[in-house]
Formats: sequence, structure tokens, C-alpha cells
Amino acid sequence: TGSSFYRLRLGTTGPGSSDVYNINYFPSTITSVQVSNIPANGQTLYARLFYYVNGGWSYIDYTYTEP
Repeated sequence: TGSSFYRLRLGTTGPGSSDVYNINYFPSTITSVQVSNIPANGQTLYARLFYYVNGGWSYIDYTYTEP
């Protein structure tokens, strides 16, 4: 909460990678994005969500492994 802008990277090669999806800048009014090339077959997907608060960028990392 409190963020004005976001960045999102999705990748398969490690935290911060963007070989699947990369959007460098979007306003907080956008609450979802559609990604069509999500990997399957047990691959791990790494998500890094950047958020802009108080004049600076921070991020949170997430991982998901497709069963």
C-alpha cells in the first residue's frame, strides 16, 4: 500500500530475471496483467515486484514452481 508505481519482472533463470515478462513502469491503478507464456513442466517461475514509495524503489521476490 502507498505505492504510486510498480515494475514487474518474471523469469526462469533466477530472482530478478525477465525472460518471461518485463514491464518497467505502470501506475498503481493497474491491478493485474496478463502473461501468456508461463513455463510448465515443473519449472520455477521467479517474480520480482518493484514498488515506488517515498522517492525510492524497493522490491519483493516471489517464486512459484508448476507441479
